[in-house]
Amino acid sequence: MWDIFFHMSSDHYVSLAYFFGMIFIFSGLHEYAHARIAYACGDMGVEKRVTLNPLKHIGLVPTILFPALILYASGGQVIFGSAKPVPINIEALRHRGRDTMAAVLAGPGMNLLLIIVTLVIMIMSKFFMTPDELKTSLMINFLGNCVLINALLVCLNMIPFPPLDGIKAFYGFLPRWRFFIIIDLIGVIALLFVFWNYPQFFMTIMNDYVIPCWKFVWKCYVRFPV
Repeated sequence: MWDIFFHMSSDHYVSLAYFFGMIFIFSGLHEYAHARIAYACGDMGVEKRVTLNPLKHIGLVPTILFPALILYASGGQVIFGSAKPVPINIEALRHRGRDTMAAVLAGPGMNLLLIIVTLVIMIMSKFFMTPDELKTSLMINFLGNCVLINALLVCLNMIPFPPLDGIKAFYGFLPRWRFFIIIDLIGVIALLFVFWNYPQFFMTIMNDYVIPCWKFVWKCYVRFPV
């Protein structure tokens, strides 16, 4: 995986730290989008999460313990984590079904927006840089990583498995929403079991889904006329 992933350093653990730092920043923006839309739709309980301050999105389990568990289980080969999930109160939303879907999908929507903005910047850079400069540019390196990380977050979050956004978007259309807190907990335990016993699961998603998509985008970028 790390041979395909753009490097800022040849050191494996520096690459892991760089990768995890980007994951946390972009998942923080993901959670900010959840909170912003939920707050706009009437959930006042998420007000403290309507901030771009990354420190407000740090969670003990998703940001510290979960990454440490994956790193240990994979023998130091893989790391993954996220920002602290925004606890959206479905019953506080003005329009239960519609607003729940809007608030939940705002997260992946933020990542898609970041992908689009990043690709526009990358395309615009071709007007000001030579092909050789593009190949060695740290800026293009960083922007390429931004696209890859945000694509990964979209792919993972849209899996229809609790507590991911792919299924939570429909919670507002179902009765007795508090029951889904239990479902989310079971889902978290199941994910922990998978990552503990099959730490290569994450790399499989990267290699089979995210990276092929990124290779296609990169080819389009390289061939884009200027």
